[in-house]
Amino acid sequence: MIYSSAAAGIGALILIFALFRRFTRPSLSVIRGPQSPSFIFGKDFPPSQFARSYLSALTRNLLELFQRPIGEADFAWQSQYGNVVRFKSVLGEDRLLVTDPEALRRMLNTSTQTYSKLPNYRIVSRMLHGTGLLWADGEDHRRQRSIMLPGFGMNECKEFLPIFKDCAEAISMKWLEILGSSDSRGLVINVLAWVSRGALDAIGHAAFDVQFGAIEDDLHPLAKKYKNYLGDIFGLPPSKQIFLQAASKYIPTCILQWLLENGSNTRLVRARDVRTTVTSIAKELVREKADTLLQGRGNTDIFTLLVKANMDANAKKKLSDEELLAQMRTLLISGYETYLHCGCLYPIGACAASQVQSKLRDEIRKTEATIRARSDPQLTVADLEAMTYLNAVVKVFDVPMAFALLITSAGRITIPPASTPFPENCSSR
Repeated sequence: MIYSSAAAGIGALILIFALFRRFTRPSLSVIRGPQSPSFIFGKDFPPSQFARSYLSALTRNLLELFQRPIGEADFAWQSQYGNVVRFKSVLGEDRLLVTDPEALRRMLNTSTQTYSKLPNYRIVSRMLHGTGLLWADGEDHRRQRSIMLPGFGMNECKEFLPIFKDCAEAISMKWLEILGSSDSRGLVINVLAWVSRGALDAIGHAAFDVQFGAIEDDLHPLAKKYKNYLGDIFGLPPSKQIFLQAASKYIPTCILQWLLENGSNTRLVRARDVRTTVTSIAKELVREKADTLLQGRGNTDIFTLLVKANMDANAKKKLSDEELLAQMRTLLISGYETYLHCGCLYPIGACAASQVQSKLRDEIRKTEATIRARSDPQLTVADLEAMTYLNAVVKVFDVPMAFALLITSAGRITIPPASTPFPENCSSR
């Protein structure tokens, strides 16, 4: 009874605050956007579906954005309404979906003092990724990025080519074994699952000098925890989760933090379990790499370079212990998810464009012949750079981003800069 009353009280406060914000902030009504259901009831639903229809009405356009395939609603809105679209969030709140390239450049690169991450999303990010680069904002983000940069220089990245090549060859050998042991004329291979294994092994070696053993089914504890991690937490979110995520901006940060740390939801439990495991392993890795560096040795994996840069930095730029440990989760998410994403979508795109696929195969065969003809038969970065058609495909192929949405907020009333001018008397916050 006490918990029910407390929940009702919190809900009432959220509603009052949302209504206050709704009617005191500048209007975005002059910006075009998709229609949404009525504020309370949505469309006409039978009484048996009242609860579901009520929640759907509250979440409004968010259901279209988060429950349809990634990019489907975004591109449809962009095509119909332009590069800046107004849509409805919970309780009738107006939000902007910005795809204008000039606006994005200003908001994410040159006007970061004005645009920042929402506090509620930073709290969620802290639980998922720790106080690393994905969580950091403003000066903290610049400080952390300066420490991370040495691991991502051009020369350092070129050193990773043999690692990715070995993982690709290992997957090819596994596929040949599967085909050779099959008695059937046709066989279906789950490419996504195998690319996922290759991505884990490649990132484990390149980022941490750790053998994850995913391709050989000998999974490292860390690889087991991160297998389908983001899919388990964010995949196919129900209406209730979408509503709570959007409404969390009205919840005091201390209460939201407590809910995330103590909630029994399976997705939250999964996130906390991964956090515990990764932090424990990261502590051991930092200790090992620091000892190795003090002895005048050390590898060229990204985490070693990160630890070295932090040891060499002055006191003002150094990462705290918590920030340093969190970078392991940052590297895993950023490296594994992006590599897996592109590693699957580029072949899918090539399959859909037979002419592109044929030209790529011809260029690959020519490059292989060139490599075999010389004394050192190893694929090099120069060989890849000489493959002009491959590089053109990588640059212009229409592959959606690995991270589809970046949510940010203006710290003051402002007109977002855009290549297409906004209507007059339009401002947003």
